[in-house]
Amino acid sequence: MKAFRIEIDGQRVGDFGVPDFSFQALIFNLSRGKPDAHPSLREDRCDFSVSGLTERDETGRFYDYRWSKQEMPVGMRVTVEVVESENCLEPVKRVPDDTAAEAPPFTKEEQRAMWYEDYLRLKKEFEG
Repeated sequence: MKAFRIEIDGQRVGDFGVPDFSFQALIFNLSRGKPDAHPSLREDRCDFSVSGLTERDETGRFYDYRWSKQEMPVGMRVTVEVVESENCLEPVKRVPDDTAAEAPPFTKEEQRAMWYEDYLRLKKEFEG
């Protein structure tokens, strides 16, 4: 299957693809922090993510799928190659497209990591 092969600083992260893809995207995000925003949004951030939408299955449904975001510190080098691969990483989330708005956008592990990040920022803010 066609996939994105991603390397970070010369180390292969993996091949990202699903056999029944309709479209798939690799997105790089750079967002400016706001001093008066929620603690998790105060610092500039850079990350990338891979996600997509499947073709219709035998029941006529599409599925949204994605892998976890990867933070990108300044200086990180990301290399992307389009490949044919049968050894792709499994997406962390795959939900029917018609329920995507109802399904939680993050896995339990991702939500817990975000809460912990907020906790650490708040602790630093209130304890000095």
